[in-house]
Amino acid sequence: MARTPEGKRLTDAHKRAQIRLGALAAALTVENSKRLDVDDLDGTREAWLTTQAAIIEALRRRSEILAEDYLRAFWKAEGIKPSELAELDLKPAREVMAWVVPVIKTRKAKYAAGG
Repeated sequence: MARTPEGKRLTDAHKRAQIRLGALAAALTVENSKRLDVDDLDGTREAWLTTQAAIIEALRRRSEILAEDYLRAFWKAEGIKPSELAELDLKPAREVMAWVVPVIKTRKAKYAAGG
């Protein structure tokens, strides 16, 4: 928790930057979803997944850079001794997104069967 005005300002700015990044992620994802044709999931899956994975990986990195920059500035503003930043251990974006098309197929089949 920030004790100084500068620490509070940095925290607020960081929060807003991460929110803007989330909004960008949402907008890019909506645009990319147009690549996925529910009537041709097998034919459109790869283009969609490749683009979506690239979006996720790029924005993860931007988010990480924002967080690292914020922490360093915050520690300095608050007079806190800097610590080593932990390495993130995230699954690859393609792996994280692997569930999407199978779920769409299952739901599509369910609705087609009247369920």
